[in-house]
Amino acid sequence: MGYEADWKADGKEAHPGKPEQPPCGGEPKQQPPVQPVVQPVVPPVADIVLAQDLSGSFANDLPNLQAPFLSNLNTNLTALGATDVAYGVTSFIDYPFPPFGTAGMDFIYNTNQPVTTNVATAQASLGTLAVGSGNDGPEAQLVALQQAALRGTTGEIGLRPGSDHFVVLATDAPYHVAGDFPAGGPNNNNTNLADGTGPGGVEDYPSIAQVADDLSVAGLHPIFAVTADQIPTYQALLNQMDALHPNIGGSVVMLSPDSSNLASAIVPGLMQTPAPMV
Repeated sequence: MGYEADWKADGKEAHPGKPEQPPCGGEPKQQPPVQPVVQPVVPPVADIVLAQDLSGSFANDLPNLQAPFLSNLNTNLTALGATDVAYGVTSFIDYPFPPFGTAGMDFIYNTNQPVTTNVATAQASLGTLAVGSGNDGPEAQLVALQQAALRGTTGEIGLRPGSDHFVVLATDAPYHVAGDFPAGGPNNNNTNLADGTGPGGVEDYPSIAQVADDLSVAGLHPIFAVTADQIPTYQALLNQMDALHPNIGGSVVMLSPDSSNLASAIVPGLMQTPAPMV
């Protein structure tokens, strides 16, 4: 009795297990289309330029950048579908005078190895890196990004046409920005690091807008591999850059205090599918 009553509503017999029929003359209810899930992938053809912080706090990190660091990274990327990956190496500390750095120990930026598909050659360049000082907390990270972008499409770094381009900035410190060294005069956004009015011709640091412009023009996606305390700083930086140039894409990944996870941290950074550079 109760079971039969459950079958009926408003004088109409219900049919358990049958879909509700539309009213006479009505159309069946349309279900919303199922959106395909886009799985992140490793770009099959990629150029990866490491921009390595060499301030004094990285003394215990360099051993973890020795062989088989790049070999392991390359093996991991190949297993995930990469077919043609090239590697370049650059480095930075800060301006080599107080309060920013130390003369004879620090430098602003170096290109250590142009992009190459020879993993052993790129790994050998990592073996030549040595730490300096870097007196104050912030370093020349924006200069490193600027110079990697400006020199990227020249023979100095040699980013390859047709590949996806990435710069991996590995650091544990915040960055200096335009206005931190006004005595050097405005940053003129070129590759000459000695045409300012400061000691040795050093100019002021670049602005975030300048660096974002440079990355966009070079088609260079930044991956910020930073220690846990710096994640908010670099996420905010990336957000500002993406607001200026949405095609930059990029990511922020966590770097362990001794960089022992750098190879594994780079992989998810690459797998965050970037917008195409135009």
